Amino acid sequence: ETEHFRILFYPGAEGLAEFAAKSAEEYYAQTSKDLGVDIEGRIPLIVYLSPGQFSETNVILDVIGEGVGGFSELIKNRIVIPFDGSYDDLHHVIGHELTHIFEFQMYYRSRLASLLGAIDEFSVPLWVTEGFAEFQSGWVNISSDDFMRDLVINNRLVPLQDLSDGMGYLVYREGESFFRYVEEKYGR
Repeated sequence: ETEHFRILFYPGAEGLAEFAAKSAEEYYAQTSKDLGVDIEGRIPLIVYLSPGQFSETNVILDVIGEGVGGFSELIKNRIVIPFDGSYDDLHHVIGHELTHIFEFQMYYRSRLASLLGAIDEFSVPLWVTEGFAEFQSGWVNISSDDFMRDLVINNRLVPLQDLSDGMGYLVYREGESFFRYVEEKYGR
């Protein structure tokens, strides 16, 4: 346990759990400062030793797709992540998923807000939640930048109001680019 987290892991992964705990506390400090929000209680952070183990989790009942690198669970404020062999990726995913926990606190704190969030007209757009999580994690990826440049150069950028939740990777990248623009123009 740390000040803000309860790390759950398999035996033999103590070093990995220590890394995850340190990363999580670093991201917690930055995100809490940026948003002016604190989370009550310790956040459970479940770390699997491999994507294969992660895909068999029973934390949620849904089938986890091959490209899923982690998830945050709204009801119990849990973060569930696999270790894919890259500490850089693990650090990024922890920051991304922790940002969702803060978003849950801000957007769905009350039961009424949670119920309204289930109605499309009242839900926060995916480009906001995923874009902000990518921005907040601070992960700079050359292929992400190339992806956005290609959209702009080929006049294929989708206006934010036209983005839909089913647009996958595009939603993450355009949302992140929006928040990077806001930071550059107005500051963090």
